[in-house]
Amino acid sequence: MGESRLIIDEKKIKYSGLISTKGLYRCAKEFLEENDYDPYESRNEEEVYEDGKQIILVIDGEKKLSDFAKINWQSKFIFEKLQESLVDKDGKKHKMHKGSVLVETNVFLTTDYDKSFEQNAFQYFLRTMIDKFVFKSYLNRSIDTARKHYARYEEKLKAYLNMEAFK
Repeated sequence: MGESRLIIDEKKIKYSGLISTKGLYRCAKEFLEENDYDPYESRNEEEVYEDGKQIILVIDGEKKLSDFAKINWQSKFIFEKLQESLVDKDGKKHKMHKGSVLVETNVFLTTDYDKSFEQNAFQYFLRTMIDKFVFKSYLNRSIDTARKHYARYEEKLKAYLNMEAFK
């Protein structure tokens, strides 16, 4: 199997207050679509407790940089103690939730994801040498790109959640 390098290790965003769960989900998914990560929902669970409901939502995505490397993205949204509340906005009632959310994100860079360099020992050796000497600057640029995308993703989610605080 190809090598997978951890670029972003469980970066966390925490927020408590009024939350539009659909809006936050849409914000994250739109960002990933705009940056060609082909997002999909790999997990969606909802549990109801006495003090509110808990929703766990995982959005995965991958962006193929070349035939050799791709970026894998995973964001896990954990909504806790959600209670429905009606908010008056521009004379209209909107359904929102009051509670907290934790967003954990992991980003990986995977090389040789289709295992084309693992047919025999020589090809594996060749892949290691290519990684180390030929594609080193290319992979470093890819890692920098993924870090910049995460920084913009974090800014966008924080800005969205901050807007929710003033509704």
